[in-house]
Amino acid sequence: VEPYLAGTSTRWAAAALEDVPHRVLGLGTAQEELRHYGTMQDHLAAHGLDPRGLRERIGAFLRLRRA
Repeated sequence: VEPYLAGTSTRWAAAALEDVPHRVLGLGTAQEELRHYGTMQDHLAAHGLDPRGLRERIGAFLRLRRA
């Protein structure tokens, strides 16, 4: 999970792993700016960075690998 925009750190991860087969899922905030999201928990949920959102996104990423 990236501290800022999704995909910000993926090039560094890809460079570090260039000698081995790998896939990277960049998870972070969306490019669009959210201004009215309420609490920090609401903010995390809006970006899919709460536990449920992370579980769903990581699960989908891992399921794609098995298919």
